[in-house]
Amino acid sequence: MFDEGSIAHAGWKTIGKRLRAEKPKGIVTVSAHWENPVNSPDVIGGCTLCAFCSVELIIVNVDSSNPLIYDFYGFPKHYYEQTFKSKGSQELVNDIKAALAERKLSVTEEKRGLDHGVWGK
Repeated sequence: MFDEGSIAHAGWKTIGKRLRAEKPKGIVTVSAHWENPVNSPDVIGGCTLCAFCSVELIIVNVDSSNPLIYDFYGFPKHYYEQTFKSKGSQELVNDIKAALAERKLSVTEEKRGLDHGVWGK
């Protein structure tokens, strides 16, 4: 489906094998596509993910069905046919929110799927 000869593809295959062996309860991903403009002079360039620039808001996905979002254009057809079944966990969402709150980071929830910022190639 993707460039199976690339170094990135080989790396993701290795990670996939390790995840299948270890059977984690969940996987947390961070997507730059979730960044939102912040109206604060303390925030450099609208960054919402960096602890060094007075973070105002981090968005946590609460859509437990994790649908894929095809938010890219002009790629070969097979990219738009890609599927991935996963299920979110409210327990993991709660753990993430608690960890961020411990670090005095503001958090909000949004129902949203997995955009191409979290797709591995």
